[in-house]
Amino acid sequence: MGKAEKDDSIEVKFGGARVLVKQRPGDGLWVARWRLAGKGCNTTARTKEGILKLAGKKVRELSRQQGGRVMTAEDAELVERLKKIAGERSPFSLLSQIERACAKLGGWDFLERAVQHYEKSGMAQVDRVSIADAKNKFLRLYKADQVYTVAGLRKELDGLVKVHPTMDVCDLTEDFLQAWVDRGDPGPVFQNNRIDTWRTFLNKCRKWNYWPKGEKHPAELVERAVEPDKIPEIFTVEQAQKILDSVPLKRIPYVVIGGWLGLRPTEMTRIFWERDWDWERRYLHVPPDVARKTMRERYVPIPDAAYEMLAPWRGAKGKCCLTHDREYISKDLRDAGVIEEWPQDVLRHSSISYRIAKGDSIGLVAEHHGNSETEIRQSYRRPLRKEDGEAWFSLRRTVDNGAHVRANSNGTGETL
Repeated sequence: MGKAEKDDSIEVKFGGARVLVKQRPGDGLWVARWRLAGKGCNTTARTKEGILKLAGKKVRELSRQQGGRVMTAEDAELVERLKKIAGERSPFSLLSQIERACAKLGGWDFLERAVQHYEKSGMAQVDRVSIADAKNKFLRLYKADQVYTVAGLRKELDGLVKVHPTMDVCDLTEDFLQAWVDRGDPGPVFQNNRIDTWRTFLNKCRKWNYWPKGEKHPAELVERAVEPDKIPEIFTVEQAQKILDSVPLKRIPYVVIGGWLGLRPTEMTRIFWERDWDWERRYLHVPPDVARKTMRERYVPIPDAAYEMLAPWRGAKGKCCLTHDREYISKDLRDAGVIEEWPQDVLRHSSISYRIAKGDSIGLVAEHHGNSETEIRQSYRRPLRKEDGEAWFSLRRTVDNGAHVRANSNGTGETL
């Protein structure tokens, strides 16, 4: 409680309340005055000591009624320190966050341990970069001939950036990413493809110090969906014969390299006639810069059927296949009524399935196609007969076989 002289009055204060004390000149009594609910109130006493005692009681009573309290110098310093720590945030919001963290971790001791783990993990030393900026840097790693790969990556990453444009890479959490990849109730394969996109992206972010090098990132922690046993979509022998006879001659390499040598669609657009083919010993060389998915060099034997159908290109130069060959082939075949759809990786799946059917070992098929044996067993188990495999690798194009082909400026075969 404080007292202050104001003119010839004495001001008695406590908290936010105050009472004025003054001696009345007419009769010498001491008067205490205050306001309550906008109205003036007063009381008197014969002595100064008596009125001050009454004023002290009244001012405390008023303070309690007003909800006021005394703030010491220590309290004031504490409030200022809290405001400084909170910065632009509300101090109440900061305290709520701390309370939630303590409740989630199990108390103050655990909060301190969490801070220590945060420091040891390297999170405090990472470069804070937005997902938007990291995404742009990530996509620049891909070349122009990887349009299909980039399109899928861009769609998934752009979706999150659109909803959370300012979120930093290091602010991603397991719970947040799990909810994101689960959005829209996707099927197991689609959901796992999303997770794979984030794994690839966050692996690079960790390399760039956007995520601690010693810590698993959220995409390594989210729960993958259980995929059903996959039976790959393949072309029948009858469909393949119609495709070989319907496709323009200049696009035959795409069909043969995919369906009889089993290269991935992205790999087909990176091989060159003059560099990668050993016609004498009948091998196609797939170097690491072509096999970018696994970065493992391999040699693929050229079957008799492929050797014969690719004969017109043995002296050609340039790229064997162009980026949009698949789109043109699919459209032409659908327009002609040969097929209804072009399933993902259908030529590669056909090559693997028919090789297994005709009796090649899974280990050899895995080596030639750049897969693991486990993946071959899990993903290429379409029931086929041995005769089906033999029939596939006996197919030949029955039209334009005698045409002479040269390499045009785009590196593809051109009939003369």
